[in-house]
Amino acid sequence: MAGIWVMLAAPAPDLIVTGNGRHAGIATGHGMALLRHRAGDYMRTTLSELSGTDAEPLALADQPAAHCGRDMCVTVLEKGGRRWRIAATRSGYPVPWTSLVALCGRVDIMIADRRLPDACQPRWLKLDSAVLKRTGGVSIRLDPPMVRMVRQPGDRHPWSMTGQRGGR
Repeated sequence: MAGIWVMLAAPAPDLIVTGNGRHAGIATGHGMALLRHRAGDYMRTTLSELSGTDAEPLALADQPAAHCGRDMCVTVLEKGGRRWRIAATRSGYPVPWTSLVALCGRVDIMIADRRLPDACQPRWLKLDSAVLKRTGGVSIRLDPPMVRMVRQPGDRHPWSMTGQRGGR
């Protein structure tokens, strides 16, 4: 019974990123906006449920605070009296190195389904394939800033030990 109360009292995340970095959902005042709006039904349902809403997911590209192109999307969330700038890759195509590194320096959170260069240094959090391989998917609250990871340090579950001794 106490677990149910804790679950109900837990605040919904402001940002959800899948373990492969391909999909992200960003909370809006009207539900969850998806980085890749054409995601399949399973991913759309999963991200909506994880965000604590049953509303139909929105397209991030259609949100007023978002500026999206074919390969990248940048948006702003206002939380806790602060403007959080978030950028994410949207396609598998390479982004010019100098543009990518410059963008990283202007955002608080950078999300990518590929490895980002070491020179990519966002102000707060870099979630690229190298990081997500260690953490699995993440959910983020921005007020106060908090990151929850699927994989926790010391996990010994067989499905999280791929490539390790004793894993599958």
